[in-house]
Amino acid sequence: MFKKKKETTWLPKSRLAVTILALAILVLLLPNWWRTREKQSQIDREVALMKADIQVNEGNNSQLKQMLAYLESPEFLEEQARIKFNLKKDGEKVVVVKDSEVISDILSQDQVGVDEKNILPGNYQKWLDYFFEPKG
Repeated sequence: MFKKKKETTWLPKSRLAVTILALAILVLLLPNWWRTREKQSQIDREVALMKADIQVNEGNNSQLKQMLAYLESPEFLEEQARIKFNLKKDGEKVVVVKDSEVISDILSQDQVGVDEKNILPGNYQKWLDYFFEPKG
């Protein structure tokens, strides 16, 4: 009675077309995705370097703060006053030694009874002895 119509085979062709279209879109989008991924990884590396720089600079900053606190302290001011302006506290005596003979006199007074042979020679004397003393 009724004849069945043949089903059209457009469905498999459309699957093929959809697959080809999806692959074409993927091929077109893949380079952009890759470039974006590379840029993001480069940005991440730069952020990591900047974080490391921040940590180093924070350490330097804390050292500078400590130095500033010391420079503003009364101890530093007292030390600089002693050095630059030759100031002293009440009850202190200032001794300025300019002559090496005075130093040797002071040392000889402190070391009364010490044999001079037991005193070690200075570095210059050791060099003179090394180069100019006859070896025997």
